[in-house]
Amino acid sequence: MERGRPPGPDPEGRPYRTYASFTDPDGNGWLLQQVTERLPGR
Repeated sequence: MERGRPPGPDPEGRPYRTYASFTDPDGNGWLLQQVTERLPGR
């Protein structure tokens, strides 16, 4: 489910670039994204 995104923390600590993915017991795929700093206008 990664689609080219490396799992784990971004080595440079950039916002919106840390991901984790997993599949729950029902077979649903989840992708989590860490947001540490909002982009302008959001």
